[in-house]
Amino acid sequence: MALKAKTVDAEIRRQVIQERMPSHEWPSVDLHIMAVHAISGELINFTKNSNVNFVDAVAASCAVPGIWPSVKISGEYYYDGGIRSGENADFALGAKKVLIISPVGLGCMSMLGSSLKAEIDLLQKHGSDVLVVSPDSHSKKEMGKNPLDPSKREACAKAGYLQGVAYTNL
Repeated sequence: MALKAKTVDAEIRRQVIQERMPSHEWPSVDLHIMAVHAISGELINFTKNSNVNFVDAVAASCAVPGIWPSVKISGEYYYDGGIRSGENADFALGAKKVLIISPVGLGCMSMLGSSLKAEIDLLQKHGSDVLVVSPDSHSKKEMGKNPLDPSKREACAKAGYLQGVAYTNL
């Protein structure tokens, strides 16, 4: 269904994402970008060692089904890894310390039924020390009902900044 949805042209969307990125090269840190294969539903972990263009990996991770076009990489189509899980925190299984930056917090389920609570429980069961940062009530208010609304960016950024300052002053 999502592959047939009428969205903006994939190349135009890619250009928009590329223009918003400060760098088009994979960073030296160990960055994992999650996407979901559009046909199989398999979670794919793109890294600098995946032989995938960094902009394409980011674009795939931003491709919300039905809203943005899928991203074609090596002849395959991908969507945002957030449809599997908003955080994909379970991917950090085995890590001693895990910092989860959650854009929606504990109360949401993914399109495929995963929950942040279940991921945190799994990590903690395996010995991880887990810290979750998610929007406070003021940030949620500023975000509104549509997290993809670009008119909310500035207000959300300010609210997030204030939340971060308050957190560091505890």
